[in-house]
Amino acid sequence: MIRLQAGTGNVLRPGDGFVISYKAFDYRTGELVEEHWKGPGFSWTYGIGETVKAFEPGMRMMREGEWRELLSPAAWTHSGIPLVYLIRLRKVEEQ
Repeated sequence: MIRLQAGTGNVLRPGDGFVISYKAFDYRTGELVEEHWKGPGFSWTYGIGETVKAFEPGMRMMREGEWRELLSPAAWTHSGIPLVYLIRLRKVEEQ
């Protein structure tokens, strides 16, 4: 995990809902393979295993507004290839 930009909002904790935007790149080639950057973003609950496997450890203690780069091994991706994720935590819905 690499913090690219610090956030100033609420800290993400287990059980919180959150909204993110993200892009996924093939680690080997740098090719963009998935993009969910524009629009309303994706909503999930943190800490219950409903996200991409790399997001759970990679988003630990992330703050609203923060940007991170996450490296994910192939075994943790839906595509079966190693990916680099660029994620932006847009909103934390505290529980």
